[in-house]
Parts: sequence; C-alpha cells; structure tokens
Amino acid sequence: MKNLFLLWLVAPWLGAGAVPEVVPSGPPVVALGGEVNRLEIRLRNRSKESWTGHPSVRLWQTASTMAMPVSERQTLHELTVPAGQTVIDWVPLRFPSVRAETRFLAEWFLDDLRQSPATKVQVLPSDALKELASLAGDRGMGLFDPLDRLKPLLEHAVTDFVTLDEEGLPQFRGKLLLAATGTLERAEASRLKRALRKPLAAGVHILWFRQPDPEATAAPIICWHGPDQGTLVVAETLPLAVSEWTAADQQRVLVLARLAVAPEKQGPLSDTDPVDNL
Repeated sequence: MKNLFLLWLVAPWLGAGAVPEVVPSGPPVVALGGEVNRLEIRLRNRSKESWTGHPSVRLWQTASTMAMPVSERQTLHELTVPAGQTVIDWVPLRFPSVRAETRFLAEWFLDDLRQSPATKVQVLPSDALKELASLAGDRGMGLFDPLDRLKPLLEHAVTDFVTLDEEGLPQFRGKLLLAATGTLERAEASRLKRALRKPLAAGVHILWFRQPDPEATAAPIICWHGPDQGTLVVAETLPLAVSEWTAADQQRVLVLARLAVAPEKQGPLSDTDPVDNL
C-alpha cells in the first residue's frame, strides 16, 4: 500500500491536448462525515480548444505517509471549459462517517487521466459540536442566543447546556458561555457588556459572536485578565439561518471555543479591560 501511495505521488499521468488542469484549492476544505458536502473544483484550460467531459473523483483517507482508497471513482456531471478560461463548479460528495477529525484527499480524473493536485479535505464528525460539552466540563455551558443562531445545532450535538436570557447572564457560573447577537443599539450593547462583567470576573470563559464593525479587523479579539478570571473572545457573527451553516462554520466555533478555554496556549494576551475596549 505504501509503495502504491508513493507511486501515486511521484508519477501522475498527464493529460494531453485540450484536457484542462485542476487549479489548487488552497487551504484544506472542511466537510462533515456521513453527509453530502459540496466540494469545489476549478479547471483551467490553457489550450486553444474547448474541452467538454465528465470529471470523476475518488476519495482517499490519509494518515502520515499512508493513504487508503475509501471509494470507487465517481463520475460527475458534464462540464465545459472554454479555451483559455477557468471554470469553477461544485460537486456533491458524501464522505465516510468519522469519530474524530480525519484527513482525506479527493483525487480528480479528466478523460480518465489522473490530475494533480488532489484536493485536501478535513472531515469532521457530523456531531462535531459535541466537543463543546467536553470543553465546558463538569461546570457546564451556557448559551445566550436570542436569534437562535447556535441553539438548533447545539441541540443536535450537545445535550447539556443552559439557555440564558439577559437577566440570567450575571449569575451564570459555568465554565463556558456562548453568546450570539445581531445588530445591537448602543444602549443594548452597553447593557449586555455590563451583564458579561460578573461571569467574566468569576472565571467564566466567554465566546461572543457579534455583528462585525465594518471598520474592524475580521480576526477575533482576545482579552484576558489572568488565570483566576475568564477569557473573552469576540468574533464576527454567525450565519443567520441554520441552513446556511457549513462544516467550516462549525470548525470555527470549536477553534474559538478552545481558544477561550485555554488562552495560555496561544501566547501573550491583552491585559486591557475585556469589556470596555469592545
């Protein structure tokens, strides 16, 4: 199997004539295991002839230097790539169910010729957000979500969380608090910031998704007062509808929640006031 994988890496077959090339997709794509995901394919035709054909794809599961095919080649819908142009399309693919984040490769074929590079894919469990319950530990997790942006997904993946209203925020003493808000009037924003002060001072770690400031950076804001107090991570708002959520959105929630719970792993943090400076 190892020799087969090395041969696959170093000796790709090359198409000829008008066969287009696969354009690298950049960072690994994020998908959910056991579900149909839409995977992007970009084809660039450098020739002077138009190309029409049915791309096909085969999935490989990878680990270290080993790779194992997990599907037969799947023929996709017909595509046409005019001469001198690049075409972007999306193809539906179902990845195997996984118990933890797992790396895959999508190997593309055009006119039965294998194309390089393959698309790197990080596949998450379908209930990936269940990890939030582990991050919250025995102290538990709270949710302030007046627009129900997070709640439907958490109900699917996490069984133990407390739904909070604004009056209940100051009294919450769990380990992790998720907040998701839309556009807030100045008075609403001030009231919410005051409500967050007490749990933060009591050691609650808070991940707050809020409507972004058009002039602000897209990177999350991280503020921390010390080991005896909580961390506040503020990031851009989430998709409005659950139907708009992607696997990458779920991964983003997990990455930021890990950051909130264990900020010391991310290097020096701001020691400014975590509320007044928002």
